Amino acid sequence: MTRAARPLDLTLTYTLTSADALAWETRRREVTGWGRIVFLLWLGLAGLILAFVPEDWVGPENGWRFYLWLVGLIGVQWGLAALLMTAMAQVKARRRVPEPVLIRLDIFPARLVERRDLAEPVVITPDDIANVLTRSGHVIVATRRDVVIVPARAFADEAAMAGFAKRWDALSHEATP
Repeated sequence: MTRAARPLDLTLTYTLTSADALAWETRRREVTGWGRIVFLLWLGLAGLILAFVPEDWVGPENGWRFYLWLVGLIGVQWGLAALLMTAMAQVKARRRVPEPVLIRLDIFPARLVERRDLAEPVVITPDDIANVLTRSGHVIVATRRDVVIVPARAFADEAAMAGFAKRWDALSHEATP
């Protein structure tokens, strides 16, 4: 005796662009390991730059102008790092979705099936899900191998989007031992 397949709950069809992928690439995450060391060295470079600024501009060491320069240079270094990280995120988003792609997301009671144009379908079950994020008009279902990005325009309304995110987040937590 064969089991009948569970019926399809809903199908979402939408076009995914690199702007949507940017929601994933710019997610907040902690800088760890070598990234943290490089960032701290980058900020510390402000002190080295300060050593080459003429003393009549900076004033005496431990004076208020000295610390104003130091804070200003650290701010510049921080801003340059932010610009570089933003540019890197945009490059990664363009690599993830180089051109707009039509997505069909079939939502079953216990799995998601994503189909991208002619690519093989990606099947995601609750135990595959590492994280469900709602971010800047997107629901992002992240697995250990891939990510499914669903823009708000794919849903009927904001409540449907929030319900989708809440349901799959709850299912992933229930599936985790």
